[in-house]
Amino acid sequence: MSEHVNSDPASDRSSEPASDRSSDGSSDRSSDRSAAPKRPYSSTLRADQARLTRDRILAAAEELFLADGYGTTTIARVARQAGVAADTVYATFGSKRGILKALMDARVAGDTAPVPLLDRPGIKAAAALTSCVAAGEVSPTPVS
Repeated sequence: MSEHVNSDPASDRSSEPASDRSSDGSSDRSSDRSAAPKRPYSSTLRADQARLTRDRILAAAEELFLADGYGTTTIARVARQAGVAADTVYATFGSKRGILKALMDARVAGDTAPVPLLDRPGIKAAAALTSCVAAGEVSPTPVS
C-alpha cells in the first residue's frame, strides 16, 4: 500500500480560513504582523546610562581641551579618557565641534541636558524682552 504525498503547497492551505487567503489562494499572514503597531521601546535605565556616558565624555573633553587645547585634542583621546569607544563619541556628539558646542551649552546653562542654549526657556524669555525693549514696547527699568 503506497501512501500518496501531495507536493502541492496550495492544497496544504485548504485548512486555513478563507479570510487568511488572498484571491489567488495564497496565504498572506505576513501582512497581519506588519499591520500591528510596534511597542515603543523605553528604558529609564538605558537613558540614565546614556546620560552618564554623555557626562563622562564632556568631562573628559573639558579636561583635555583645557590641558592641551582644542586643536590638539582628538576624538580618540577624548574617548580613551572617558572610557568609551570613539564610535560612541561620534554617535553621541557627531564631531569634536559637537562636543565643544555641548560643553559650552552645559557650562552656560549649568546642566548637560541635550537642549541647545538658544532653545532654553530663560534664554528665549530674555531674547523676547530684549526685542520688546528694542521695539519700544517696554521701557527698560534700571536695576538698583
